[in-house]
Amino acid sequence: MKTIEMKTDETSSMIHHLRHYNWKGIECDQIIKWMAAGLKGEKAFYMGSIMKYLYRYPYKGNPKEDLMKAEEYIRLLRESYESDTKGDDK
Repeated sequence: MKTIEMKTDETSSMIHHLRHYNWKGIECDQIIKWMAAGLKGEKAFYMGSIMKYLYRYPYKGNPKEDLMKAEEYIRLLRESYESDTKGDDK
């Protein structure tokens, strides 16, 4: 198997601190951790996806597509909460 060697700086710039995941000096993964704190399972996943797409939409290729993806995850999160309350007398 052929291995590809990359310089540490090159690997870091391709994986960490990408412009579309860094806004006003705050990394997207930190925002996701804050926003998903206390959530579990699918709700945490949906919140992370919402934040990812909202965070990157101005910078990564197709803003409309990223906003539509965020909207879809918002719908899924809302439905998850609605399914939790079915049968409640609220």
